Amino acid sequence: MLIYVALYFAGGAVGFIVGWLLLLALTETLETIHPAVRVLIVLLPIIIGAYIPRLSFARLVPAKCPTCSGPAYLMWPSRPIIYVCVPSGHRYSTGLRLGK
Repeated sequence: MLIYVALYFAGGAVGFIVGWLLLLALTETLETIHPAVRVLIVLLPIIIGAYIPRLSFARLVPAKCPTCSGPAYLMWPSRPIIYVCVPSGHRYSTGLRLGK
């Protein structure tokens, strides 16, 4: 779970840097870009950077099923966080909630 949260924040930080680099690359045409588009240029990489590692981690990194020790993947989206075992179909609720 700690890696999951760390990837979320690291991806957001990378997205923030990419957004500002894009904005700096467009400084010559910045006067012609609408202010709302400037905000999107910075915010979209942050949002994408935060969610792509999160989705990748949920889909590519299995947990160990507590009943049969098989691979269990995160069920997305779910509140509380639930892992589903592939071989047995067992659902394991962690009791944790991310977000609202």
